[in-house]
Amino acid sequence: MNTKRLNSGFTLIETLIVIVLFALTATVIVNLFLGQNGLYRYYTAEVKSTGRARLALDRIDMVARESDAVLASYNFGGTDYFSGTDTLILRQQSIDNSDNFVSGSFDYTVFFRDPSDPRTLRELTEVGALSKRQAIDRVLSSSIESFTLTYDSPSFSTVENIDIEITASENFSGSTATTTIFSSVKLRNQ
Repeated sequence: MNTKRLNSGFTLIETLIVIVLFALTATVIVNLFLGQNGLYRYYTAEVKSTGRARLALDRIDMVARESDAVLASYNFGGTDYFSGTDTLILRQQSIDNSDNFVSGSFDYTVFFRDPSDPRTLRELTEVGALSKRQAIDRVLSSSIESFTLTYDSPSFSTVENIDIEITASENFSGSTATTTIFSSVKLRNQ
């Protein structure tokens, strides 16, 4: 008598093969996801680093272009500042509400790394009595690794061009994204 045996299920070996293939596929997918997530965090940190450095550099460029002189030193609120490789003191002629220059009146701005937190780049502005500009005391960036200034003249009274280099960094998952940007600015109101 012939009896036919019907296979109505999977054997143990077939089930194990499917489980192993599923585990390998899941492992590959998880590793791809983690790798992409790491790249995303890195590039997000790099974009933040670049953005913060760019905002600070743009602000310095704007003020420098409005300035008529780099000062060797200036006293802001009782603290003496000195222009150098990491401090920049600029003088701008005051402007009134009609955007006209105020004769004999000046505004002063200093850009410097905060001595209590060297990763912080600060801006202080002191304005003349008739100036429409606002007094400023603010942090431009808190992710600065280096802030380097180079002048076209050893005498601050004759400086016309300033080269500015800013390196900023952002930390992410135990690694660091670092960006360096550069600008050369000419004092236009001389």
